[in-house]
Amino acid sequence: MNQHHVTRGELHTKVMQISGLSSNEVVDRPDETVSRIEAAVLLSSTLPPMNTGIAGGLPAPFKDMASLTAGQQNAVAHVYHLGIMTGNDAGLFEPHRKLLRDEADWILRRAQERIQARKRPVPYEIITEPDVLPQLVLDRASEALIEPGVTLVNSEEATYVVISGGERNTGGYSIAPTSVVQGNGQIEILVELQRPDPNAMILQAITYPQLILRLPQVDQPVVLLNPGELAS
Repeated sequence: MNQHHVTRGELHTKVMQISGLSSNEVVDRPDETVSRIEAAVLLSSTLPPMNTGIAGGLPAPFKDMASLTAGQQNAVAHVYHLGIMTGNDAGLFEPHRKLLRDEADWILRRAQERIQARKRPVPYEIITEPDVLPQLVLDRASEALIEPGVTLVNSEEATYVVISGGERNTGGYSIAPTSVVQGNGQIEILVELQRPDPNAMILQAITYPQLILRLPQVDQPVVLLNPGELAS
């Protein structure tokens, strides 16, 4: 695996996953690193229809678009107005630059957030006081503390989702929900692992960040769409 760039095959697989699609399509040159313009075209053609607002029909405001085809320019404008891809401080899109891995992660996260925003929100409550939790939930949360992952606990009145971030070497870590929606016959959750401020005084001890959500009782599967966030 290329440590700095993303291959065409990797990006295709991830875009299909966040779009909720399955494909047996053979990707041309899957081991080659993907360029930013290739990423824009793939995203624009694969993502479900989304509202780009009143700016949706306007071209993207980048200075280096002249060499692109009309279709490529439309793809860049589409992902730009969706807030999924941006340019640099010099006003350039850099279409032929190879896509960096960290950059791809940010783009895919933004795309996934936009997709989730189209679905029906599920009401939830973040539980911070253990005193209000049933004993069964406390027990399961304690058992799930060490390994990153999701534990589901159903009670008579609610469904509890325990999301564990695993072992961390210092304090300052927490897990925050960014989306809880209903779609594709399941409850879909996105979270963000919040890291300690490097300039802050941080507890120098092993910690185990954990998030507990209380949802109305559900009978659908509950899925964490970005489990890799907990392993990062």
